[in-house]
Amino acid sequence: MAFEIFSLNRLEIKLLLFQLARILGRPMLTEHDTTEKKRGLRTSLVLAHPDVILNELASLEAYQSDLAYLKQKVDAGADLIVTQLFYDTDIYLKFVNDCRQIGIKCPIVPGIMPINNYKGFVRMAGFCKTKIPSEVSAALEPIKDNDEAVKAYGIHLGPEMCKKILSHGIKTLHLYTLNMEKSALAILMNLGLIEESKISRSLPWRRPTNVFRVKEDVRPIFWANRPKSYKSRTIGWEQCPHGRWSDSCPQRQVPAVQDSLSYSRAYWVSESVIAWNVDVGDGSCYLYSSKIAALSIGDGGIIGYDVKIKLEEDNGRAFYKLIEKFPQLQGYKAFKVPLTVDAKSLIKCQLAIAALSCFGEADGQCNNVTGLQLPGVLDELFSYEGPLGAIFSEEAVTLHLWAPTAQVVRACICRDPSSGDPLDIVSLEEVNGVWSARGPKSWEGCYYEYEVSIYHPSTLQIEKCTANDPYARGLSADARRTLFVNLNFDDLKPEGWDNLGDEKPALLSFSDISIYELHIRHFSDSAGILHLKRLCNAGVSHLHLLPTFQFAGVDDEKEKWKCVVVFFVKDVGGCRDDYVKLWLFKMRMGTTGYNPVLWGVPKGSYASNSKGPWRTLEFRKMVQALNRVGFRVVLDVFYNHLHGSGTFDENSVLDKIVPGYYLRRNSDGCIENSTCVNNTASEHFMVERLILDDLLCWAVNYKVDGFRFDLMGHIMKRTMPNDHDHGGEEVAEEMLAVSKDHIQ
Repeated sequence: MAFEIFSLNRLEIKLLLFQLARILGRPMLTEHDTTEKKRGLRTSLVLAHPDVILNELASLEAYQSDLAYLKQKVDAGADLIVTQLFYDTDIYLKFVNDCRQIGIKCPIVPGIMPINNYKGFVRMAGFCKTKIPSEVSAALEPIKDNDEAVKAYGIHLGPEMCKKILSHGIKTLHLYTLNMEKSALAILMNLGLIEESKISRSLPWRRPTNVFRVKEDVRPIFWANRPKSYKSRTIGWEQCPHGRWSDSCPQRQVPAVQDSLSYSRAYWVSESVIAWNVDVGDGSCYLYSSKIAALSIGDGGIIGYDVKIKLEEDNGRAFYKLIEKFPQLQGYKAFKVPLTVDAKSLIKCQLAIAALSCFGEADGQCNNVTGLQLPGVLDELFSYEGPLGAIFSEEAVTLHLWAPTAQVVRACICRDPSSGDPLDIVSLEEVNGVWSARGPKSWEGCYYEYEVSIYHPSTLQIEKCTANDPYARGLSADARRTLFVNLNFDDLKPEGWDNLGDEKPALLSFSDISIYELHIRHFSDSAGILHLKRLCNAGVSHLHLLPTFQFAGVDDEKEKWKCVVVFFVKDVGGCRDDYVKLWLFKMRMGTTGYNPVLWGVPKGSYASNSKGPWRTLEFRKMVQALNRVGFRVVLDVFYNHLHGSGTFDENSVLDKIVPGYYLRRNSDGCIENSTCVNNTASEHFMVERLILDDLLCWAVNYKVDGFRFDLMGHIMKRTMPNDHDHGGEEVAEEMLAVSKDHIQ
C-alpha cells in the first residue's frame, strides 16, 4: 500500500507541527504541556506517496482502492496527511483534489526536499520511487558535476514549487532537511516566511582561556586552549564538495614534506610488514620513533627520534596474503620490519616512516614522510578475549581496560559524581595491552574516570586524556564519570525480573512480526500507554524504540534544558498575530538521539532521576511493562558512528583510549565521515568485539528482544549475528542461549 502510519519524532517537522496546531485549533505539545498531555491531545498523521499511487502503470481501480484505504485511516483518527518527497507539483495537486472528492478534509501537507547535490538527489529519488519531471532533469544534466550550481538550482526550484502549491490554497509545507538545513532555510527565506532572529545567545562551548582569544565567537573545536587561534589555524583550508571545509579535500595537491607528519599514509599491517604507497627507487626507507613525540623535519630529514630502523622492501608472498584482509592496500609497496624490532614498545611512541634518495653510498635528501596507521599490527599482537570494564566479585572490584598504545593509565575513584577530590588514584598495570587494577568492594556505588597518557595523531603530542570506560554500564548525571554499577545486584531488578524470559509474548513465526517505531516520550504518560494497548489489540507485536543509549545533545540533568533557537515565523495560517515565536527546545523532545557517545548505557534523560543506578532499574521496568502489555522490544542501535573524536571533545571516549583504532580512517589517516560523522571500524577485532559485547549486554542484562541496525552497510558483514559465512551464527546462538531464547 502507498500509506503508512508513523509517529512524529523529527526535529525538522517542528515548524510543520506548529502551523498544523493552529490550523487544527490545538496547541502544539511540548514537554512542558503537562495539562494537555494528561488530557491526551495528540497529533497523528498518515504518510502518503502521490508518485506511487498515481503511477502510470497502476490501474484506475488500484488507485481508487488506495484512496479508499487512505480515507479509512483518516476516518480512524488521523489528523493530517504528509506526502513523501516529490518534484512534480501537478501530481501532488491532482492527488489533493482527488482526496477532497472522496471526503478527505484533513490537511494534506506536501513534502519538499531541497536538491543539495546531484548524486544524492538521484539516489533519494530512486529510493523513494519519485518521478523526476523532464524539465528538472534537463536543468540538472549540464551542471550535475558542479555541486554549487546544483544547490543554487535547488534553492531556485524549491520556492517555485512552494509558490505554486501555496497559490492553490495549501497553507502548510514540510521541508525534508536530512541534516542539511541551510537549503531549507534559504527556501523559506526566499518565500518570505522566516527571518532569523538577531537575539544573541551564550556560546554553547567553553571559551578559550588564552587572554588574546577570549573575544572569539568561532567554535574552536579542540583548540580552545591553544595560543594559536582557530581562525589562523584554518586560514588555508579549502572548500570541499557538499559544503565542507577541510585541509584534506580530494582536489588538494599532496602536501609538502614539512606538513606530512600530520598525515598517516602508511599502514603497519603486521608485526613484520609496513605498507606504503611510495616508490623509493634506489633510495632507502627508514622507520623513526620518539617516546616523547619530538619528531620533526629538519634540513637533513627527520630529527628528534629515539630509534631509527632501516626497512627493506619485501617482495615475498606474506604481503599478498595480507591483501585479503586489507584490500585497500592493493598496489602498495611492502617493507620488512626486522625481527629484532620490539613492535610492542614502538607502538606506544610517535612513529614516522621516510623515503630518502640515494647519494652515493650515503642517504640523501628526504623525499617523503608520513605517519603510520596501526590497527593491523594491534590486531595481530593484542587481540584479546578476556574481561573488560568493571568486574564485580564477592571480595573485590577489578578494572580492565584495553589500551595497548597507552604509556600510563590511572583510574581516579570518586565518591561524588561530579565534584570533590578523588577518593583514590590507582595506577593500572599492563599485561599485553590490557591495563588492570584491583580494588575493594567499597568501590561499588562510587564513580571513576580514566586518565590515559598516550600519543595522539590529531595533535602530534603525548596527551593526558580523561575518559569514561568504553565498557561503562552506568554514568554520573553529567556523563563525565563512569558509575561502578553491578547489573546483577538484586536491588536493580524489578520484582519478577529473573523470570521475565518465561513471560515474553508468544511469537509462533517471524512472519507474524508487526513493528511499530516510536520514541520513549510517546508512551511516557497514561494516554500513551492507552494508545499502546490499542496497538497491541490491533496486532502490533514489536515496539521499535528510537535510540535509548547514551547520546550527546541532550543534558541528562533536566534543570539544564533550555531554549537554543529562536525564529520568527510569518503567519500563513490565518492567525491574527503578524509574527509568532517558534521555540525549539534542547531536550528529549527535540532529538532522536542519532549521536552516540556510549552504546552500553541507558540514556539518563529518560529516567526520572539521572543520578546513580536509577536509569538501569527504570529501563528494566520499562521492558518488563512493555512485555506484559504484549509487546516485544526492539532497540535502535547506532554502531556505525560515534559523536565525538580527538582529545578535547568531552563526548570523545574510544578515540582517547586507543587513538586511530576505533574510528575508520581514509588513505590520508583522516577520519571517514560517510555515516555523517566519525565512522567506526568494525573490521578491527576489538571494535567488533565491543559491538558484540554490547549487544549481549542489552540482550542479557536488559532482556530486549531484537535490534535494528542503523546504516548496516557501514558495518562488516561478518559482525552481523545472522552471518552464517563468518561465524555470526555462533554469536546468534550464544545470544539465544544466554538470554533464554527471548531475543530475536
